[in-house]
Amino acid sequence: MSLGISLSQLLVENPKPALSGIKELDDTLDGFQTRSIYEVFGPPGIGKTKLGLQILKNELKRENPCLWIDTHKAAQLPTECSRGKLRRKKITKFSHLVFFFQELEEEFSLIIIDGLSQILTDYLYANTQVSRTSSLHSFKNKNLITLFTIMTKYTHAKKATIVLLNDAMNTGYQENTEDRLVAYKDESQFLVRSQKKRSVQVLRSALVANIGVGSKDHMWEVFLKNRIGLFWSWDTRRSFARYPPKTRVAIVFDMAARDDDEHPIVRFTVDETSHDFISSDDESTDCVMFGPPGLLPSGLVQNNLSSTTSTDDPDPREALIESQVNSNAHVGDESSAPSDPEADREVYQDSFVANKRHKLDLPCTPRLRKMTSAETLSAPLPDPAIYESSDD
Repeated sequence: MSLGISLSQLLVENPKPALSGIKELDDTLDGFQTRSIYEVFGPPGIGKTKLGLQILKNELKRENPCLWIDTHKAAQLPTECSRGKLRRKKITKFSHLVFFFQELEEEFSLIIIDGLSQILTDYLYANTQVSRTSSLHSFKNKNLITLFTIMTKYTHAKKATIVLLNDAMNTGYQENTEDRLVAYKDESQFLVRSQKKRSVQVLRSALVANIGVGSKDHMWEVFLKNRIGLFWSWDTRRSFARYPPKTRVAIVFDMAARDDDEHPIVRFTVDETSHDFISSDDESTDCVMFGPPGLLPSGLVQNNLSSTTSTDDPDPREALIESQVNSNAHVGDESSAPSDPEADREVYQDSFVANKRHKLDLPCTPRLRKMTSAETLSAPLPDPAIYESSDD
């Protein structure tokens, strides 16, 4: 009598992974795998919900049961989604979402939660008085670990895939330098000064950057297989009138990889016929400045520019300044005073320097820039008569 178990009983067939329809993104991820949790985050209007709907439509075409969960704002689902095996539910509280997954027995191949970061932020604000501010970060981590543990158990039991659509929040930190003390130039090495810390602005997922921000988010990030950040990208090598043309990019973060590993970058655009996201075949966007560039990890921008721009190629910033100066020379009516190209060039160069402090590579408009101290002193004073009351 054999007491062993046959190999065929141990092998479990995994369903086909869900697809986004963006070929390059699907090849990078090898599809949205079952028994996995993915997070998609980005600024408003970038297309997070549209990407989620595209994944949903492709899964419904296979006649697989799917679940779409709305949080604050109900997404407008296309008509082809209503004819499939789709269940829709609205959950507006974080505790209700935890209870929902605890009691969920129905089998779904794909679950998409649109706006998990919003109900988490509301939950944290509601508990600011209950939990001290210093321990609010640990309070957030504890609740996210509880939720993701339940989600992981469900994905493994039902062979499901969960996709989270979250907002992006701007967060800043000071970058520590290796040398805290530096010597003055042309002075003795014994005469040193402290080096200033560089302020960095980064767009992060709203699950990380919220009122409970801290340094121990890795405790719940281990439950995520991949994090996909959607951002705008500007092409400065093309001619433009006011703003350079932009396209969408997706940066894939492998949560199991090291921090210094390179992250794949996928460029995609909207198909004019089907209005769906497709891979972009435009090769001219290789030297783009991510936008806003300073709101991404600095290594991504530096690696992207250094890998595509050689020392013999013209500086994209110079081309941007030249295009803006030329366009500014044709703006205005005949009665307006002619613009000085050299003065405009200095204005745009000053704008680059000012924006570089905030790690933004796009120039501000000279009409909207802040006046310098010299211009403020030379500006004419208003007529005192306009302040006199008509009743006097």
